[in-house]
Amino acid sequence: MRYLVTSLLCVFTLSLTAQTIFDINEIASESIELGTPSLWDGTIAWSDNQSQGNIYFWDGTSTSIVASNCFYEISLNDGQIAYQRGNGPNNGVNIYLWDGISSYDISSEQGVSPSLYNGKIAWKR
Repeated sequence: MRYLVTSLLCVFTLSLTAQTIFDINEIASESIELGTPSLWDGTIAWSDNQSQGNIYFWDGTSTSIVASNCFYEISLNDGQIAYQRGNGPNNGVNIYLWDGISSYDISSEQGVSPSLYNGKIAWKR
């Protein structure tokens, strides 16, 4: 299911004190479709849910586009993002890893549904 949102992504923080405080911080405010976000230690990654769209990364302060021509599913862990990326028309989709600076094709063959944890990546072929 897809939703068109005007406030793309917000961070919800619950502080448990004598008085319950809710902080909601707007991260992006563009009217684009939102893919499922991935959260790790105060950082967030998400796609724009387009078949050849962008992957975004919020480091807790600012948002940047880390990859283009990407597909929906992503996985964020320890500042790295595993994601699906197209290889051109009718050439399938490979799994890539963004290490915080550059992206690398790590699957060398078609793959989907990447899952990244503790420096290891799993995906379906």
